[in-house]
Parts: sequence; structure tokens; C-alpha cells
Amino acid sequence: MKHYEKRKTGKNSKGFYMALGICLVAVGVAAWTTFDSVNNFTAEEDSSSQVMQTEMTISGVKVPSSSEEASSPPSSSQAESQEEESSAPSSSEAESSDAEESQAHVAVGASSSPAPETPTPDVLQYPLGDSISVPFSGDALVFSETMQDWRAHTGVDIPGNKGDAVKTCAGGIVEDVSGEGLYGLTVTVSHGELTVSYCGLDTVSVKKGDTVTIGGTLGTLGTVPCEEKEDPHLHLEVARSGERIDPADLLQ
Repeated sequence: MKHYEKRKTGKNSKGFYMALGICLVAVGVAAWTTFDSVNNFTAEEDSSSQVMQTEMTISGVKVPSSSEEASSPPSSSQAESQEEESSAPSSSEAESSDAEESQAHVAVGASSSPAPETPTPDVLQYPLGDSISVPFSGDALVFSETMQDWRAHTGVDIPGNKGDAVKTCAGGIVEDVSGEGLYGLTVTVSHGELTVSYCGLDTVSVKKGDTVTIGGTLGTLGTVPCEEKEDPHLHLEVARSGERIDPADLLQ
């Protein structure tokens, strides 16, 4: 009986150790499996991160994320479009500009309107004395004692004394004052369609653009260079619409 109990106890001990060994093996296998799973999961995360970073870079150029796209400046085409929109005037500004331009045109038109023309006189008042010493020759040639040649006398000579006041033949506007040429110091006055040149003056009391009245003083009598061998006189020329005419036909 005792021998039987010993044998039974030995068998139980062996069974216990076997069960313990199996448990230890199972625990080891479970620990290894858990460790391997953790390692695989970590490797997958690293690989996924690398893949994501690779996808965000194309040919060495970093692709901006959504937050970076939001903060990035607009493209050149967008900038040009924005500049065109900002530079285009609003409707109110355009209307204001048109109104100002219209007012400017009105102002220019008002200031650039021609001044009233001087009426053309039917007769001319003698500017000096009341006689003619040398008449108008027209196309005929006359001998010049001073120039020693034959030439047309394109005006009339009105005798006087040096220093005498030379008056205007009619009201008009001083067109020119010239001190050069064969006829010396000359004042040209526009009397409507008539242009009268007062030649051979010594002094002048008017300037270009002045308005003169009939009988007003233009200057004093001097010398006509191309007729200086003659007695002192005023050489008077008259043109109608640019064509010389005989002053004697209008003088009275």
C-alpha cells in the first residue's frame, strides 16, 4: 500500500512539472509574439511617414501643405488681375474725370474764341500833313536817286519834318514793329482787311499787339534809308488782303 502511494506521488510530481514547463513555453511564445508585433507596427509607422514625406516632395521641390497654400502669395496671373482691378477707375471716378474734361474743353473754347475783328475803314486819315510828294507807281518803274536804279514805288511819300508826330490812319491793332530793311524803323498796323505800314520812323511809342485808335501817336518821323536823298518824308504803304494798293485812293 505504501509502495502504491509513493508511485502515485511520483507520477503527480512529473505531471506538475510538465504542466509548468508547458506554461512557461506558452508564456515565452506569447511574449515573443507580442514583441514581434510591436516591432512590426513601429516599422510600418516609420515606412508610412517616409512615404508621406516622399509624396510631399516632387523632383526635389517641396509641395506645400494646405496651411502653406493658404499663406502663400498669389501667382503672377492672380497678381496681374488684382493690379488691373485696382488700377481700373471706378464708375464715379470716370464720371468725375469726364465732367472735369468737359469743363476744361468749355474753358478752353471760351478763352480761345477769336477777338472781334477791327472793321475795315472806308477812308484813311493822313498820318502826317495832307499832301503827297511821290505817288504810288504800281507796276511802273521810277528812278531812285538814292539807289541809283529803276524800281517800283510801292507806296506814297508824305513830306514832313524829322521829329514830327506820326498818327494812325484808323483804329486797329499793331501787327509788327521792325527796325530792319531798306525802309528803316517801321510800324505795321492791321485795320481790318487793310494793312498799313508806316516806314522811316525815328522813334516808336507802341509795341506789337497794342490796340490803337484813329489819330493816336505811333512815333516820330525819321529817315527812309532807301530814299534818304529825298526830303524828309514818311513812306506809307497800304495792302488789301495782302495785295498792295494805292494809298491815295483812301487818304483824305
